[in-house]
Amino acid sequence: MPLVLIKSDPRAREKPCLRCGYSLRKIVDARNCPECGLSVWISLNNNDALDWSRPDWLRMISLGAWVMAAAQGVGLLMIVVLLMPRLVGSLASAWVCAAYFIALGAGMILLGAPERRYPDELKGYRWFLFAAAGIAALFGLALGTYAAMGRSALFRWGWAFGTMQIVMLIGAVASLLYLRKLAHRMGSSGLGKLFAWLLLIPLLKFVQAFPFWGIYLGFRFLSSGDLLPWLYIPISLGLLIYMAIAFRKAAKAAEANWASAG
Repeated sequence: MPLVLIKSDPRAREKPCLRCGYSLRKIVDARNCPECGLSVWISLNNNDALDWSRPDWLRMISLGAWVMAAAQGVGLLMIVVLLMPRLVGSLASAWVCAAYFIALGAGMILLGAPERRYPDELKGYRWFLFAAAGIAALFGLALGTYAAMGRSALFRWGWAFGTMQIVMLIGAVASLLYLRKLAHRMGSSGLGKLFAWLLLIPLLKFVQAFPFWGIYLGFRFLSSGDLLPWLYIPISLGLLIYMAIAFRKAAKAAEANWASAG
């Protein structure tokens, strides 16, 4: 009979404490984390519902959702100044656009804060969100630099509007994918389906930019393709406010659940 050597996976028990990050790998019989006292069961079980997640993390992503909602409020102003450039002038419009993209990028970075859960199943979504945030922030800084140099001919840029739309669409896809995952962890399948449907807004714009089979002709006929990126701003404003409130409520519920678990 052949001898089979079975080795345990050392990473299987590398789950850190959700509250303090202390490694629980060598904690066999302890009921609570020796560092912070949190029940070991909370960190080791597979329940990833938001109302059992780390309250500090939930408050952080709630702040991120609020910052993104505020950015979308600036985005509404951006739409107005872009539609009526003579209202405030090109230079002021450039500052408004710069503020929008910088605030949006900052909000996405906060929203993508690491949870410190093992395994980190949202890692890919978070990195996509960080990449989109970096692109938005860099584009906003570029607009701000252009405005600071006193060059007010923003609307003469042949590439500015196209680049602006692409940056917005990348941010929309990254945000909606991540929020959809969080909505499922809230136990709201309906909200998750809504985010999935909203993904059609940026995806249809990409279809228009890169036509396939004649869908592009349909967009040219409907003349709606150019409105898609801007449509995302007012729709997402209300949803981000809703998610920010939901994350804050989940943080309070998590604190109560952690306390009751001992």
